[in-house]
Amino acid sequence: MSSKERHDRLVDYFPNIELTTHEGEKVRFYDDVIYDRTVLIHFMYTTCDGI
Repeated sequence: MSSKERHDRLVDYFPNIELTTHEGEKVRFYDDVIYDRTVLIHFMYTTCDGI
């Protein structure tokens, strides 16, 4: 499988939406952040009703 075929297949699976980094830089999720890398994404949510 060619690099372009792999890219086209995976970009259909992972959204290539525009994100803003903590430094204010605009990046594309698939093309700039995860393409051709091993990535671990961790999501966390918390809430506190007290102090």
